[in-house]
Amino acid sequence: MSIVSGKSSPYDQPLRVRIVVAQELNVSARSPPIVAVFYVPLLNGTDLIGGWRVAEAKLDYSWTGFGISVFTTEVPNPIYHESLPYGTKIVLYAEARDGLGNYTLSCRENYRWDPYAQEDKLVVLLEDPYPPKIGDLRHSPDAPTSDDSVFVTASVSDGLGSGVRRAELFYSLDGARTWITVAMSRVEKNVFGAGIPAQKRGLKVTYYVRAWDNAGNDEKSSQVKYEVLGSREEINQEQTRPWVMWLIASGVVFVIAAAIVLRYRRRLVEIVRGVARTRVRDKALTLTIALSLLLVARACYWLYLWGYKWLALITLLAVFEFLGVVHPRLRSVLVDAIVKPASEIFPLIVKHLTRTIEENPPTLFVATCYVVGFVGAVIVVGLYLVGLFTAGTAYDMANFFATYAFFLLVAGTLGQLVWIVRREE
Repeated sequence: MSIVSGKSSPYDQPLRVRIVVAQELNVSARSPPIVAVFYVPLLNGTDLIGGWRVAEAKLDYSWTGFGISVFTTEVPNPIYHESLPYGTKIVLYAEARDGLGNYTLSCRENYRWDPYAQEDKLVVLLEDPYPPKIGDLRHSPDAPTSDDSVFVTASVSDGLGSGVRRAELFYSLDGARTWITVAMSRVEKNVFGAGIPAQKRGLKVTYYVRAWDNAGNDEKSSQVKYEVLGSREEINQEQTRPWVMWLIASGVVFVIAAAIVLRYRRRLVEIVRGVARTRVRDKALTLTIALSLLLVARACYWLYLWGYKWLALITLLAVFEFLGVVHPRLRSVLVDAIVKPASEIFPLIVKHLTRTIEENPPTLFVATCYVVGFVGAVIVVGLYLVGLFTAGTAYDMANFFATYAFFLLVAGTLGQLVWIVRREE
């Protein structure tokens, strides 16, 4: 008699045992023998778990002409309703009895009940072929800010397998291109945790958990993402920033106004005196200049908030220079010092623009529209060509300048209609 079986088996599946029995031809012709398998489990290969169990083997087929019968059974026997864990050794042997009461064993009879005498018995090791199970992956707080470090927890279990050996947290700050590894510690039974340091606002963090069992199997969880929100302090700063910007803008306007008063105090006195005697068109011209400056200052304010400080400054100075060119009482320093001496035709152009705007003040809106559009186009194209603007940023800035130029153009059109009605006064 011999036993045919593998040397190992998954811990959660029954082991199929095959017993081959050879009889004399005259005996095998009468009836097949009764075969049983006796087995005992040893926890961790050494600790005896209860006593011997028995599993009856069933006849699969026989060759009576050769006196050979083949029997099969399953170990552990389902009637015991037991689950044996990973690392358990099952020591077993077979017994065959014929109808006359004769029997034979697959091991030495003197040591048949000794589970530690294993030389002539079959020993099967229960293995763990399954990776750990990872679930309930979460992070705290649920909506982290730039002030919060994030604690990630995951449930990691291995059932009756070899047991969880370790778990690691992998997180990425660059869209899953590179990963940072952190060893996770056991915070509760089957629960592991590790932390991710606080990150800057707007950053998207990706993470997952990987676990190994003592048999070398490993498993990865699905990836989880979260975006870092602004802290309370950052939100408060954003809320107070517009007021600070308005204070700064007011201070800049005050300084510029004071410089203009000191530089052109005589001319301003003449202007102030002349305003009292001026006609409606002079009042309209002053109002038009003020509204033009208000629109341009608003545009420059948004540019400053968006971080384009030099672009705002250049735009504002360009409009100031233009107003200095076309207004007879606000001559530009740039024109007086550089442009005017360099060109003989420039005074004629200035005179023509001045006369046109004095006779029809709303045309200043249209002229300012051309200046904003030209300056915006030159600056945006220049910064894009030198690489300071991306294509998306250049498009946004061009759209921004075009919008304000359109507002100025609409203001000029409406002003023309109003001026046609009011100029007779």
